[in-house]
Amino acid sequence: MKTTFAVCGLGILAVIAISVIREIHESYAKWIALVSLVICFGIIVSSVEDAVAFMKDISVRVENKYVSVILKGLGVSVLTGVAYEICQSLGEQSIGRYIETVGKIEIIILSIPLLKELVGLILL
Repeated sequence: MKTTFAVCGLGILAVIAISVIREIHESYAKWIALVSLVICFGIIVSSVEDAVAFMKDISVRVENKYVSVILKGLGVSVLTGVAYEICQSLGEQSIGRYIETVGKIEIIILSIPLLKELVGLILL
């Protein structure tokens, strides 16, 4: 919860700073946005460590390839979603869409072993 307040507060401060500085110098506004995004990402990464450890613990205890594929797919989707949003906020939608497409392809590749097993069950 503390992380959410920190990220929201930083975001609001960044938007205010960008709106004021944009009138003075346009290129500085993009740098402020980039720096604030990097700081927000650092705040989030520091709080994600516990969640990652929990997910690793679950996957080790279950020892099931389905859980592993689901967790990897979730990680890929979150990572590519964040990268897309960063690109979009910096005005580079085409690069963001490319990153998002690569993430979707990666999830499909991760799912191939499960699809093979499903087809094997259907054909039996």
